[in-house]
Amino acid sequence: MTLLKIGNLDVTPWLEENGLSVEYQVLLSDKSGRNARGKNVVDIVARKDKVIARFRPLDGDQMQQLLAAIEPFVFDVTYRSPKTQAVKTINIYIGTPSITYVRAHGMDVLMQEFELSFIEN
Repeated sequence: MTLLKIGNLDVTPWLEENGLSVEYQVLLSDKSGRNARGKNVVDIVARKDKVIARFRPLDGDQMQQLLAAIEPFVFDVTYRSPKTQAVKTINIYIGTPSITYVRAHGMDVLMQEFELSFIEN
């Protein structure tokens, strides 16, 4: 079962066990907050999904494919929505990737596990 695709690249096999989570963010306007009567006023501007992927250690070829897929900064991601249990595609921007080498001996390269956040536009 595909849990996460970046463009056409299925990265499900590269995720850690329990390596995908979804946050539901609510964006409020400047008019939100407590009024003079002490009542909470909420003006919802938008609701956005944030998909967080935790990747297992990847070798050099896998990392090259992943970094090429996220290079555009703004792109489509397809994932399985916990709300609907259906596949959902959203246009996202990405948080800054931070990649750490675990091992690099000649052509034998391995990168440490890491996390990426995909934030809906």
